[in-house]
Amino acid sequence: MAKETRYESTYIIPGSIEEDAMNTIISKVEDTITKNGGTLIETERWARRKLAYDIVNETNGFYVTEHFTAPGTVIAKLERVYQLDEQIIRWLTLVMPEENIKSRAAMKKRVEDVIARRTLEAANALIAEQEAAGLGVRASGSKMKEETVDEEAV
Repeated sequence: MAKETRYESTYIIPGSIEEDAMNTIISKVEDTITKNGGTLIETERWARRKLAYDIVNETNGFYVTEHFTAPGTVIAKLERVYQLDEQIIRWLTLVMPEENIKSRAAMKKRVEDVIARRTLEAANALIAEQEAAGLGVRASGSKMKEETVDEEAV
């Protein structure tokens, strides 16, 4: 069996495309990876973003990143799919070294912590606003404690 390497492949779909067509493209890319011996780890849908410059008369694009392990032969087949699909306007596939995988995990943890903190701050601001309006939802001066935030729910 061929050695499996971890890869990250990012591609851009035109921002003007419909949701169903976009899901079809993403499924086709995922199927190409799995049918050729790869294993999907994660699919990140970044959402629509403004492009730095026009690509094929498009000003917005929907970014998608696939994280997967696969033998090296899968990459040529995957990039062939990218070339043949007119709805994929740019792509880049990279090998993910072990230190990048660890850094990525730490970055995701920091993002989760920031989201949890912002949720907590928003809840405290809402409570303070309600108390100031005289609704008396909680006793005066009470705040939600950080321990009450369920990080898995965020």
